[in-house]
Amino acid sequence: MEKVQLSEGVAIDRLTFGTYRLKDPGICREAVLMALSLGCRSIDTAAIYGNEAAVGEAIAQSGVPRGEITLTTKLWTTDDGGHDRTLRAVDRQMGLLGVDYLDLMLIHHCVGDCHGSYRALEELHGQGAIRALGVSNFAPDRLVDLTLCCQVRPALLQIEVNPFYQQHHAIATARRLGVMVQAWAPLAEGKGSLFTHHALSAIGERHGRTAAQVALNWLRSRGLLMAVRATSEEHLREDLGAFGFTLTGQDLAEIEALDTGMSTYYTKPWDEVVEATLSHHLPGRGAS
Repeated sequence: MEKVQLSEGVAIDRLTFGTYRLKDPGICREAVLMALSLGCRSIDTAAIYGNEAAVGEAIAQSGVPRGEITLTTKLWTTDDGGHDRTLRAVDRQMGLLGVDYLDLMLIHHCVGDCHGSYRALEELHGQGAIRALGVSNFAPDRLVDLTLCCQVRPALLQIEVNPFYQQHHAIATARRLGVMVQAWAPLAEGKGSLFTHHALSAIGERHGRTAAQVALNWLRSRGLLMAVRATSEEHLREDLGAFGFTLTGQDLAEIEALDTGMSTYYTKPWDEVVEATLSHHLPGRGAS
């Protein structure tokens, strides 16, 4: 698996195994074990996913040394925002994961007291409990604001990027700030008929690859990291086999033409998205 060095010296797989929507503990545990058995060494989870304990169990059961795994989790600031609550949250999350340090800790959304939370993460970084910091779903202006105020520059920005939502401005801003970008929903969660899309499929036929492999290879050609989720070995092997070919200039131009400038995940009116985010709480937690 290709490794990429982040600004804090943390090495992360080009393709990280993500666990979003793997809520069932057994399914999540088996999926992470499968990923590790196939050579994945970067695993992504989050407090709001409700599966940190299962991820930790899989890592412990895998036989893979902890030092070989780059583990990312995320802070849900709707419930755990602010300096003191963040310190308690990270301690709780590390307990669920069964680890004594995190490779990457991200703020999941730019809501609540993100600056207070980030200061707490900086303290933990200084103590060695967190090796690198980052953010997820921060718009370009919010990323600039944070980097102007922080002591430890974010090493990673997780945002939605796929052929239908290419995020040129956000990626350019992150690069100017020295922040690596990792694409979530790199396959648009199958929306837009990505797996059978005529343009992606035609490009795939020219290279003897699938439409999904073309989409992932395109992300790599842009210098991006990506997080994928799979529960079947067949699908994960397909994803892992996406990097053994080179897209041509014509291929890239055809993919560029697919950009709609619109999210494939946040398809509801923005006020509904905001309300859903604010009302979404950690398991067993209400508004606080």
